[in-house]
Amino acid sequence: MFWMVFEINGEKCVWIEEGGSLMVARLKASLQGVTGFVEGHELDKKTAEKLPKASMRKILSGTKAQRLLATMGQR
Repeated sequence: MFWMVFEINGEKCVWIEEGGSLMVARLKASLQGVTGFVEGHELDKKTAEKLPKASMRKILSGTKAQRLLATMGQR
């Protein structure tokens, strides 16, 4: 599971995607039309298990991503 940051319309956003590698996760995101990759991080198993499925495979604003991290105890 990868937490990827993209710059979209001048704002940093997050896209969370499954993949065997960061390259595969980026490819899956790009196939959904998400471009402007900035950085990506692999989530460890414990953190990935805390992730609500509803937050995956959609664009999260910076504010929503910060709230998600806080609810997961990662902030």
